[in-house]
Amino acid sequence: MRKIKRLQKFAGMILMLFFTAGALTACGKAFDAKGFVEAKLDQMFQGDMTKALTFTEKETKADLEKEYETEIISFVDRNIIGGMQVSEGMRNDFIEVCRQIFLVMRYEVTEVEETGKHEYEVSVEYEPVDVFPKFVAGVQQDSEEIMQKAKNGEYKGTEKEINEQMQTEFIRHSYELLNTYLKEISYGKEKTLKVTVARNEKKEYAIADEDLDELIIKILRLDEIQD
Repeated sequence: MRKIKRLQKFAGMILMLFFTAGALTACGKAFDAKGFVEAKLDQMFQGDMTKALTFTEKETKADLEKEYETEIISFVDRNIIGGMQVSEGMRNDFIEVCRQIFLVMRYEVTEVEETGKHEYEVSVEYEPVDVFPKFVAGVQQDSEEIMQKAKNGEYKGTEKEINEQMQTEFIRHSYELLNTYLKEISYGKEKTLKVTVARNEKKEYAIADEDLDELIIKILRLDEIQD
């Protein structure tokens, strides 16, 4: 059951979903730091490329949409399914529920302060969600219950057949848990995080990796489930 444990430790890897997109490029004379951060967050969470397109000269809407879809799928394959054998239909179900989770993130870009030449500090207000802490706790409990059922001899067949039965049950229960916690999602008290936006030597603006990292961790409450 080593593969099951992948679900219990996926929190740190979730961040990989958000850092593969290229930096957005500022267009026009006056850089809109507030709009830039809004565009990046909408691209990551909403799959909405409308604002992002105004900050890039290199990628089309189709490029950005393909990138978004690829990363959602990759996230599910790496961190939810984790190499276990699942049907294409179940895989698609996981992809869709994860997409819906990111869609309901609540955030608002508020204040902007110019802190240096081509550098800004942008305030983001957000409401943290409880889906992933509840999900990880749920799959941990589910894993223990499945292991106990195996010890009790409730699965029949060869060792390979038993492992397949256990994995199938675990995957099905995991989807049910994730979908349930999405439907029961609750939001925490509104908080504020400041992120730094600066222009690099390629004249491309980007949010500081560590700031974006922290925002994602905080809004998804991953800091509560990381080892």
